[in-house]
Amino acid sequence: MKNIIVSGFEYLKKLESKIAFYPTVYSLVGVGFAFFMFYIENKGVSAYLMDHVPLLVINNTETAFSILTTFIAGLISIMVFSFSMVMVLLNQASSNFSPRVLPGLISNKRHQKILGIYNATLLYCIFTMVSIEPDGDKYQLPGFSVLLAIVLMVVCLGAFILFILFLKKFKCII
Repeated sequence: MKNIIVSGFEYLKKLESKIAFYPTVYSLVGVGFAFFMFYIENKGVSAYLMDHVPLLVINNTETAFSILTTFIAGLISIMVFSFSMVMVLLNQASSNFSPRVLPGLISNKRHQKILGIYNATLLYCIFTMVSIEPDGDKYQLPGFSVLLAIVLMVVCLGAFILFILFLKKFKCII
């Protein structure tokens, strides 16, 4: 029994060292959060907030679609730029230094977590946009979910600024 537990922890440690571990975990959290918000929206949180704090809820389908599609396009652009910068950094490090430097750069948890934040927000926005139905008499737009998408996008912009600062620091090291 002890060997199974020890081998399980060793496997998790080995899995955590992979480059796609944190982006995958964060992406799953983003999808799970989107489904959780879909469940909460079906319970009427947007209708409740619309009655009590209408400023917090987006109640126009076209506006919600516009916001979410803009966020999706912007996040894809940010992700392409970020992945490209990581590749440029790795290329520069591999051409200037020994190959032993590359695993240290690839396994940087900060970069992986920031890319995971991008993935989670992108998937959250996609699933939230898919959950929006056409206007109807008894349909309540998931306005609170769109508000949370706005908050997550602000977090992504902050993460992007941190990412640029980390790259600048790494570029000085290299």
